[in-house]
Amino acid sequence: VKHYRKTDDIVSVFFGDAATSNGQFHEGANIASIKNVPLLMVCENNGLAGNITKEYYIPPIDSICERMRAYGIKAVKIDGNDVVSVMQTVQDVVNNYVRPYSKPCFIEMETTRLCCHKQGQRDIRTPEQLAELAKRDPILSVEKILKLSDGEHIKIWDEIKNDVDIILEKIKEDAIPSLEV
Repeated sequence: VKHYRKTDDIVSVFFGDAATSNGQFHEGANIASIKNVPLLMVCENNGLAGNITKEYYIPPIDSICERMRAYGIKAVKIDGNDVVSVMQTVQDVVNNYVRPYSKPCFIEMETTRLCCHKQGQRDIRTPEQLAELAKRDPILSVEKILKLSDGEHIKIWDEIKNDVDIILEKIKEDAIPSLEV
């Protein structure tokens, strides 16, 4: 982007921790490092690959950041459920590293997944485990920061539900694209 168009644009990619075990990911990280690509890689690390725990798909390292540092890529590990920390970290690395130096940076965000990996696949976690994870829900944290009244809370959620319903209705009304050229 920066090298070809002479802009300070960057590319951002988001993926789960299991993706970092694929060969294509490592090829891309290596090329990004060698070519000094202005790339922000955001890894949402929930410790699961579908229903497979990390003991079965990640080498015995403390952090995926270690892998990135082996490629010479700046890597930062944060609490991905802390919305304020996520905002501050992203702003910092984009404005003080990726953009000015045209180099890749990796952010490993430890987070939780509160639902099954994909529709039709049973979750291996117990209801008790999910209830405990739900206590770390970033939405709840932001609601506490904002100190919303019950009325404000209900109003916001009603607006969100209404917006989603409008979008879903539009999707239902849209014609299915034709495969004909």
